Amino acid sequence: MSFLTSSNHPTVAEGDTVMIYIDYSTILAAQIDLSAKQSVIHTKKGPVSLKNLIGHRYGTKLTCKSGYVQILQPTPELWTKTLPFRTQILYLPDISMIVMHLDLKPGSLVGESGTGSGSLSHAIARTVAPSGHLYTFDYHDVRVQQARKEVIQHGLEDIITVQLADVYENGYGKVCVDCLIDLISRRDFYFFVGKYVWILFIEYSS
Repeated sequence: MSFLTSSNHPTVAEGDTVMIYIDYSTILAAQIDLSAKQSVIHTKKGPVSLKNLIGHRYGTKLTCKSGYVQILQPTPELWTKTLPFRTQILYLPDISMIVMHLDLKPGSLVGESGTGSGSLSHAIARTVAPSGHLYTFDYHDVRVQQARKEVIQHGLEDIITVQLADVYENGYGKVCVDCLIDLISRRDFYFFVGKYVWILFIEYSS
């Protein structure tokens, strides 16, 4: 199930990414992949069988040994709460400010330098869909590979392109000729750099 079409997908199916709500401070993400080794998610409320989730309506409460958990559809906001700290993570207040100040909307074309956790990338993808696109770059190969995997799992491959490059230090070079042509040819292109603890916004709209 795509993060963009969850409203048309009321029940859990194989291949879905589901949010397992434990309590306000604990939400887990799980991929429903019956071929994977992990078939059970262990929570503080008790084990949850991923296979048994298939067919349940999203929003369903499942009884566990020590209470219940709730199965929710994925959103960028819930996904952010489940992210491991592999890098700095932007949360809802910052993401909302960025999207508002850049005036992003469906059809916008965006370049992001510093994919990181992918938290902001997911929010931008939802905002610019269905006709916009996000080109996101990161210098860390492991993070790039993980981001590409998540983009496919979440049905966002038509909206997000992930590239390996340290554009802050070395520029774009020949890393993505097609995407650079796409970006430069558009008047509603927004580019920003996220590095260290600050974010620089440069808007190309003239």
